[in-house]
Order: sequence, then C-alpha cells, then structure tokens
Amino acid sequence: FFAGSLFARLQSAQRILREDEFITAQPAARAAVDKAADYGTAQVLVQGVADVILEFEDHLELVDYKTDRHKTPEQFLAAYRPQLLLYAAAIRRRFAKPLTKMTLYSFSLGREIDVPPETE
Repeated sequence: FFAGSLFARLQSAQRILREDEFITAQPAARAAVDKAADYGTAQVLVQGVADVILEFEDHLELVDYKTDRHKTPEQFLAAYRPQLLLYAAAIRRRFAKPLTKMTLYSFSLGREIDVPPETE
C-alpha cells in the first residue's frame, strides 16, 4: 500500500475527506436493479458513506476500501461498481470540481481496481 500510487495521491491531495456521509435524491432509474423498467421522474434517496474523497486543486477522486477475500478484480467490479456510480453522482452534486477517478482498493489483492465511469 505504502509503495503504491494511491498512497502517493493521498500524500499529494489538498484535502482528504474520510468516512464522508451523504444523503441525496437521485433518479430511481439510476439506483434500480431493473434498468429496463420505466421509472419516469421518480426519485429515491441514496444514503452512503464515502471511504475517501481526495480533493485536488482541479479535481476529485473517490476511493472505496474493500476487505472481501477470494475475489478477482472482475468480481469486485461486478459487485461494487453500481455502488460507486451512485456515490459518484452524489459527490458530483456537492462539489464544484469534476470527479475524475474512482477506484476500489482491495486489501486482499493489495491493489487498486479502476472503476470505469458511466457511459450514457
């Protein structure tokens, strides 16, 4: 961890927000499991705690720590990408800076896993 790029970014961030709680309204379609359903203009409340938000002069990064064992990077992404996309939408609403990077840090794998952004 201490030799990796995440630790270097932690050290170079202007501000580090840890365990940052939020609650926000988002379109129901964004949080729904059934992406084909028509939710119209319905909203849902999304509540969460971002493990780490790194704030730099011109951008933000979101990091979520995971302690799961026996998962591949692909399994981590399948399990947690939807969560990070919801968190990212909430963070973007709160800050006046772009969120440019989302990563999962797996302690069992000892590495970061980049989370691809939404494609719309």
